[in-house]
Amino acid sequence: MNLPLHLKYRPKDFDDILGSKNKSIITSLKSVLEKEDKPTTILLQGPSGCGKTTLARIIAEQLGARDIDVKELNISNTRGIDAARAIIDNVRHKALGGKCKVVIFDEVHAATKDFMNAMLKPLEEPPPNTYFILCTTEPEKLLKTIKTRATTYQVFSLMNNEVLKLLKIVCKKEGKKVDEKVLQEAVRVSEGCPREALTILDAVIDIEDVEDQIQAIVDQTVSESSLRELCTALLNGKSWKTISEILKTLEGEPESIRYGILGYMNSVLLNSGSARASDIILMFENNFYDSKMTGLTNACFMLSVKN
Repeated sequence: MNLPLHLKYRPKDFDDILGSKNKSIITSLKSVLEKEDKPTTILLQGPSGCGKTTLARIIAEQLGARDIDVKELNISNTRGIDAARAIIDNVRHKALGGKCKVVIFDEVHAATKDFMNAMLKPLEEPPPNTYFILCTTEPEKLLKTIKTRATTYQVFSLMNNEVLKLLKIVCKKEGKKVDEKVLQEAVRVSEGCPREALTILDAVIDIEDVEDQIQAIVDQTVSESSLRELCTALLNGKSWKTISEILKTLEGEPESIRYGILGYMNSVLLNSGSARASDIILMFENNFYDSKMTGLTNACFMLSVKN
């Protein structure tokens, strides 16, 4: 079975990590992990899609953890006191296959205060050969007492020229020729995120016509028909009744829907300079981790009453 490009070309070790801004981070991590007295809690902070989770997995491997002893949790889904207690109980047990156990917390900023407070003790004094790696796009939402227990690294998105270079390397390895115009559009839409850029490339790499490829990139940004319908309804100032009916048909995580709306409006803004698209971007610039679907619904309602 052919792997998606973003998985096939996912970095496997520190030397595969891209980005000139990330070189100093990698140098520091290599040095720190060679020491006998390693940090037991590492905080990776940076924009969405910059490679924090990939880097966390590489760190886990460098620490000597086997896959069976690496536990990865999305805290936006597992965020309360009961989840913290289960984690604390789990790390008491010895590693099964390697030198240590590693727990990776994705989106750790979405944790409740109860979760964070419960984790203070294990983060400060973890069981022997146990490490925690925290990943976040919003470090300001973490308790100060959490941040002071961690060694922090800022991870950066790629520069546009670095994303373009990556896409060209992958095209060459795949034996495909993709027009420069298409690659540039993929770079623009991905906003420095290598995973997103490769996902877009995957969607268009076998399409022959350049214009069809460009259209496929737009469709990739907003892949669900109901989401496209919502975007056009918001853009055209449809009534709340119309918008609310569309919202009832939407499926998926509110954050994914928000990203889809932002991507669609970004394309509209760049191509037509629509003030309405700019208003919509401002309404959806903050995440819905806490408010979830209620936040999405309210943002749409606020736009409808502004018409």
